[in-house]
Amino acid sequence: MLDTLAKTAFVGSILSFYKRATGQTQGRDVLGAVGLVCAGMAIGAGAALLLAPKTGAELREDVRTRARRITAGASEKLASVRDAAANSMEQH
Repeated sequence: MLDTLAKTAFVGSILSFYKRATGQTQGRDVLGAVGLVCAGMAIGAGAALLLAPKTGAELREDVRTRARRITAGASEKLASVRDAAANSMEQH
């Protein structure tokens, strides 16, 4: 599976380079690159967790702790985006 994702990322990079060279850049290229980076981060994090030299109980606790931190961080960022959007709407 990782091999397939790596090949897909490689082909996507070459296509993106070709589009830039020929002047066919679009906003989708940026979103595609961000998507590939996020996919790579998720795969890397999963592999790191699976290959970590810890017992099952320690690993599960670490996963729970990290999931709570990510959820809390996402909630805070979502609240700040909502506040910014509300402030922007009030100003206009």
